[in-house]
Amino acid sequence: MKLKLLRLLTVLVTAVIGLGLAELVARRTYGEGFDILIDPYEDHSYRPFLEYEQIWGGRKIHFYTNSLGWKDDRPDRVITKRPDRERIVFLGDSFTEGLGYVQPETLSGVAERELNAAGRPCEVLNGGRASYSPLLEYQRLKKFLAAGYHADTVVLLYDVSSPGCGPCTTIRPWCGRSGG
Repeated sequence: MKLKLLRLLTVLVTAVIGLGLAELVARRTYGEGFDILIDPYEDHSYRPFLEYEQIWGGRKIHFYTNSLGWKDDRPDRVITKRPDRERIVFLGDSFTEGLGYVQPETLSGVAERELNAAGRPCEVLNGGRASYSPLLEYQRLKKFLAAGYHADTVVLLYDVSSPGCGPCTTIRPWCGRSGG
């Protein structure tokens, strides 16, 4: 009996040490933490207030997300429910998100800069996310509005090459039985 307990204890200690080493290797390989959340409504979204560097085409890109977990030009930005100026929300896939570009170089970043320079004060939010389909974009917008956030204009940059992206088409509905 004592021998069995000793073997069991040895196996447990070995497993804990092995998992601890695997965790250390993963953290060293992937950084401080994973940047993606598994969301029952949006499938895969970024963590809020994320800040890290990406390597794209041989150059370092500083990547940030705001309080919504949406790409932004700084990591500490808290999005208010009702801004003091016009708000435009961009939705779409990786093209809209601007993979490989800092936020000011994305479509939403350029739109915000140009509109403000033209005397139209506005806030433009980048709700684009890599591998999003129209269903996930809809889920993201619905969640945004249901949380009490306001948008004056929504720009959907639809990618005809991905009307349904595999498991994204079977995502669990966020709304109640009525569909609303």
